[in-house]
Amino acid sequence: ELGARLKTHRAAKVKLWLIPLGVVFTVGGVFTVVGPWLFPDARAGLGTNIGVSVLGLFVLLLGVMTPLSVFRNRNRVVYVHEHGIVQERGGKTEQVLWDEVATLLADRVTLKQAGGLVTHQIATFKLKTNTGKKLMLDHLLADILSLGEHVEAAVTRSLLPRVQARLAKGESVDFSPLTVTSHGLARGKQTLPWERLAGAHVAHGEVRIFGHGEPTAWTKVRYGSLTNAQALLGLLSSRVKAERS
Repeated sequence: ELGARLKTHRAAKVKLWLIPLGVVFTVGGVFTVVGPWLFPDARAGLGTNIGVSVLGLFVLLLGVMTPLSVFRNRNRVVYVHEHGIVQERGGKTEQVLWDEVATLLADRVTLKQAGGLVTHQIATFKLKTNTGKKLMLDHLLADILSLGEHVEAAVTRSLLPRVQARLAKGESVDFSPLTVTSHGLARGKQTLPWERLAGAHVAHGEVRIFGHGEPTAWTKVRYGSLTNAQALLGLLSSRVKAERS
């Protein structure tokens, strides 16, 4: 069912940068929780002090959970197959076939530390099937960017024919927050007919879609918040080529 195994991705062995990050969050959280009570400000009311302390508790929790998440994921392993993907973690096995995937969100964020001298790439890939089954891959896996690229390519290859078949039947397809129909694109009340589509590309973490004769993009969507971003880009590319031929 899964076909040949292509790659294996295990938990990242070392995430040392999470330790100082966790320490900073923990110390900052503790200070934020107790600060309003140890060093009261006469201008701040009770509600303000409580609000600041609640915020501090959230930061404190984040600081404690960050290094713990590395420990919990130490035995995690992901197997990439020809027709799907399997994740084993904490005695639990999750399996998703590429043909089952309905939506994929691919989010990449660059984190800079030490005054910009140290850079880390934080990536998260969330898959969801039509039946509601979910699988999440993140930066706690080794070589997550390579894994994410493979997942996006595999999902797109499987998804595009299904999308094109639905459009041929006159159905609409959601690429939230966009909607694609046989007539063109829509975002809320904004529409862009296929004959006006000039192209689309990714810049500064955004998918930018352009119409003919327009000085600026018809719309911009952050890549990490756009459902099935690669599939949409592939679809738009094919439509532009079709209009030109």
